[in-house]
Amino acid sequence: MRKIITLTGLMLLAGCGVTGTAPKSVYPKLTNDIALTKRAETLTVTTGVNASDNAAHGAFNWGAFSDEDVAAIKVAALDAINNNAPGAKDSFNIHVKIHKYAQVITNSSYASFVIVDWCIEDNGVIVSDEVFYAGHSDELHLLKGKSLGWAKGITHNAVVSRLINKAITYSSNKAITNAYPENHVFETAEQAVAALPKSLTSVGAFGATGGGFYYVGSSTGQTDFQGKSAYEKVDWARQLKLQ
Repeated sequence: MRKIITLTGLMLLAGCGVTGTAPKSVYPKLTNDIALTKRAETLTVTTGVNASDNAAHGAFNWGAFSDEDVAAIKVAALDAINNNAPGAKDSFNIHVKIHKYAQVITNSSYASFVIVDWCIEDNGVIVSDEVFYAGHSDELHLLKGKSLGWAKGITHNAVVSRLINKAITYSSNKAITNAYPENHVFETAEQAVAALPKSLTSVGAFGATGGGFYYVGSSTGQTDFQGKSAYEKVDWARQLKLQ
C-alpha cells in the first residue's frame, strides 16, 4: 500500500500523473498557392509482433502503444494531407508498418524509439519506400505541462510529420518539400540511438502515511534502444501483391 501511495504521489508531482493518452496531432492548412494534385485515398497502419515495448522505473507502466495510438496517427496524417488537397481528383495510397514503438518512463523522465516502415503506392506502383526512425527524450513534470500523454504526443508528431511531408512532396510533384516542421526524426537507427539516452533514472522521494515517514529510493533502467533496433524490412511489392 505504501508503495502504491508513494508512486502515485511521485507521479503527480513529477508529471507522470496521467495514463499516457496522447493528444491528436493537428497541422494547419498550408498557405502557399501550389495545389496538390493528388489526395490520400487510404492510409493503413499495421504493427509488428511485440511492437509495443514499454519499460517503467519508479513509475506505473502506463501509456503503452495501443490501437488508439494507431488510429490517432492514421487520422492525423490523412487529415493533414487531404486538407491540403480539397480539389484533387487523383489519389494514392499509404501503407505503414510500425515495427517497434518502445518507451521507457520514470517518475521524472521519458524516452521513445520508433521504427516506421512505409511506402506510397499509386495505381499499383510503389513510388516511395523507406524506413525511418522517430523518438525523443525529455523530463516529465506535470506542473510544466510535460505529462506522459504530452511526451507520447511529441513522438506521434514525429511519425506523422514525416509521413505527411513525403506525401505532400509527392503530390505536389516535388514543388513542396518539408511542408511542416519535422523534429525528432532520424534516417538511421544509429542516429536515433546516439541521440537518445542509454538509461533513465527515477527520482527518490520522502512520503508519509498514518504509520509514519518513509523514503523510496531512485532506480535506474537501461533503455536498450540499440538492442531493439532489429527488424525485417517489408517487401511492399510482395506484401501488396504488386508486379
